[in-house]
Amino acid sequence: MIQNTKITTIGAQFPYIFKNGQNNYKEFDISGLISYKMDENSYFFGGRANVLEEERESTINILEENDSVNTNFPLNLVAEEYYNERKMKNEVLEWLNNGKPKAFKSPTEGNYIVCLMDISLAPEEKLSRKLATFKC
Repeated sequence: MIQNTKITTIGAQFPYIFKNGQNNYKEFDISGLISYKMDENSYFFGGRANVLEEERESTINILEENDSVNTNFPLNLVAEEYYNERKMKNEVLEWLNNGKPKAFKSPTEGNYIVCLMDISLAPEEKLSRKLATFKC
């Protein structure tokens, strides 16, 4: 892979172009959906899914005051889902941003050790903003 860099100068007619053919890495985009239910073995929560009981209770209180909550389910179940999804998003985002190399395994790209950059998180509007998509 040859990397090209263009530097536009002030006052010169043409830009400077630098080429580097010594790069030995690849760049590709990664994205995925984050859900509390994907962590069956509690890797992100470390078995501490019910810590911060006060925060959980405040989430339930906020949802009880909100009229837009889906009333087809018991309110405490809906509030618990919102709480767990929010905690999961925060834990995954913290893990993605910790600066450590990650193992990436894919049947199409293969196995790589990756360094993640420009990580963004966007809630899914279609799913009541409970789940989120990350891109990096």
